[in-house]
Amino acid sequence: MSQTQNVEESQETSPEIQEHGNLLEVKDLTKFFPITGGVLSKVIGWVHAVDHVSFEVPRGKTIGVVGESGCGKTTLGRTILRLVEPTSGTIIFDNKDVSTIPQRHFRKYRKRMQIVFQDPYASLNPRMVVRNILTEPLRVHKTIPKGKINPYVLAIMREVGLDKEHLNRFPHEFSGGQRQRVCIARALVLNPDLLVLDEPTASVDVSVQARVLNLFKRIQKRRNLTYMFISHDLSVVTHMADIILVMYLGKILEVGSKKIFTMEKSKVHPYTSALGVAVPIPDPSLERNVILLKGDVPSPANPPPGCVFHTRCPEARAICSEKVPELEQKESGHSIACHFR
Repeated sequence: MSQTQNVEESQETSPEIQEHGNLLEVKDLTKFFPITGGVLSKVIGWVHAVDHVSFEVPRGKTIGVVGESGCGKTTLGRTILRLVEPTSGTIIFDNKDVSTIPQRHFRKYRKRMQIVFQDPYASLNPRMVVRNILTEPLRVHKTIPKGKINPYVLAIMREVGLDKEHLNRFPHEFSGGQRQRVCIARALVLNPDLLVLDEPTASVDVSVQARVLNLFKRIQKRRNLTYMFISHDLSVVTHMADIILVMYLGKILEVGSKKIFTMEKSKVHPYTSALGVAVPIPDPSLERNVILLKGDVPSPANPPPGCVFHTRCPEARAICSEKVPELEQKESGHSIACHFR
């Protein structure tokens, strides 16, 4: 039997996994970090990293989370994986509320929810060769018989574009793109259902980015994986995602299908328009309206009243600083938190 067949047999869907419906549902999820001060280190404030976020991800689909640095998108992904504990809200994974499960009982879900970090060098143990990096999760979770671990790991390596000769190398012996492939392989060895991709191409050379993105697409199609793709680049998100979620200061400003964000005349949030214009275009002769956002991003420890974006919005009016806009559905599959959209 071939190594590829071994991998396919180990990836059979367990009986409790449903083939249709939402794999992930997030309801009113909140994560506030305390700010302490004084001699007794009392709590004097809170950083609003994720502020009452709700969304759904169908099985086998990709949700893209886009926004500027500091908008809370990485914290959102880590909170869903319980790498940081949520302040409040509900995380439903495969029809099971996993937001309150004690960490000691969360282990069986841990192998089904994996992450690929932004910096591949920092996320790999520099003292371990790739073989040990990939076999350690298998030994901890005991998902593969001991005698089949080596051929299984080799098959995973080949799936991500690496070979047998790479198994005995240390992380520093790889290029940035190869290191990220090792990180992808490590996330895949436990055969997860959900992958959180935290800006996976940010540390990769531009010439390699397209190949890494296409690799993710091939893996998703082959394994029917569900992705949460986090990025600050709206063009990359529209290329990868089926559903796009726009975040600013921990809040959702807009959510909709990929089609909404790729239509030229589509009515989108002013912040989304600014993100789209920030993406370079290959034709220097093509003119478009430039949207320059004034000021800096406010502190998440002291978010503005009303609409959190009103201090930088070119279309802001008096009501924007007084009333928080609700995330309302404007058309099928498209919701915006704006008083004038």
